[in-house]
Amino acid sequence: MKTRSNKQTGFTIIEVLMYLGLFTILCGGAVACAYNIIQVSSRNQTKSMVQEEGNYLLAKINWALSGVDAINEVDPTFLSVNKITGLDTNNQPIIMPITIGMPARDLIISYPGNPAPNTFTLNNSNIQITDLNFSHTLGTGGGANPESVRVAFTITAKTETGADYAQIFSTTVFLRK
Repeated sequence: MKTRSNKQTGFTIIEVLMYLGLFTILCGGAVACAYNIIQVSSRNQTKSMVQEEGNYLLAKINWALSGVDAINEVDPTFLSVNKITGLDTNNQPIIMPITIGMPARDLIISYPGNPAPNTFTLNNSNIQITDLNFSHTLGTGGGANPESVRVAFTITAKTETGADYAQIFSTTVFLRK
């Protein structure tokens, strides 16, 4: 008498369903990770752009306030100063009036110049500036509390996914006369 062994190779339906479930979980996790990586990358690019814009605007304001002869007008969204830009042939200071303000959503700088135009937008069109605030503090005698101008503003930009990213920038410039 011969015995027959029925060895069948392959998978049962339960094994196939289990492997399919595991494969689905792995694929879902990979897609979710890829989406998060793309979203974080977009946010980091926007954050970097906002930081660079803020640093540039602060540098321009510091430049305008370095070598100031007089502060003409300070308003929360407007600053007008007389800046010493050099000496003429008689060793007298050359004074140039400079204004920095935000008439709309852009920060602008104006100064007399030839050739025109003499008004320039300082910020990138991809950002929005809000809450601009200039404040002037008069110095007290003895140099313990020097005259200063403080500026603060908020920059907001949209990431590629449409989320808002905002950062506050501020500086205090002490004036030397």
